[in-house]
Amino acid sequence: MNLDDIKEQLKRLEVYAGGRLVREWEPVAVGEFPNIVVESKSGMLLWGHELLQAIINSQVTIKVEKLVGADRVVAELMNGEIEVMTEDETRTFSTRDGWQTYWRSLDEWPKEVDDEPGKASDVPGN
Repeated sequence: MNLDDIKEQLKRLEVYAGGRLVREWEPVAVGEFPNIVVESKSGMLLWGHELLQAIINSQVTIKVEKLVGADRVVAELMNGEIEVMTEDETRTFSTRDGWQTYWRSLDEWPKEVDDEPGKASDVPGN
């Protein structure tokens, strides 16, 4: 994997801790990629191993932001797939609705959705 592969693959990245969105990334210019490495509370690398390998392979110096304490990373790929990464597993869904349905089934739907007045009843499973 090289940096160009990452640039072409990733459309959006969301990092959650305790059910809350703590970091969100979307490209604002062509060719951007998230220079973010995400670790869980226990120190497990949830996202960024491909980025680190691509940096090593390309032998360039890039500042990388390290986020610690996350429990879930959601990566939306250009091909429409969604990867949901936790300490326990990585699951791939063909649509955003697919992963949201899965997440709701775990009763871990993001709390900010519930915090909006009048919205909690709009979220299935609540």
